[in-house]
Amino acid sequence: MAQKPSISTTPNDEKPFDVTGFIIDFEEGLCTDAETINGFQHLIDSGLCWKLQGYYGRVAQSLIDDGYCTRK
Repeated sequence: MAQKPSISTTPNDEKPFDVTGFIIDFEEGLCTDAETINGFQHLIDSGLCWKLQGYYGRVAQSLIDDGYCTRK
């Protein structure tokens, strides 16, 4: 049985990360700065940010360039 693409586990946390929920909250402006950074770090770690709309890759790269997120 395949895992739903919107749910995955973060490497250092057993709690599932809801990608779809994060994206909805981010797009609606409901995320705090910390939630945005943590969410994008997850998207970077999973590689999803480079597969989504170009905007997500640009935001991710900006957060990496500014030192808020890191690449594996």
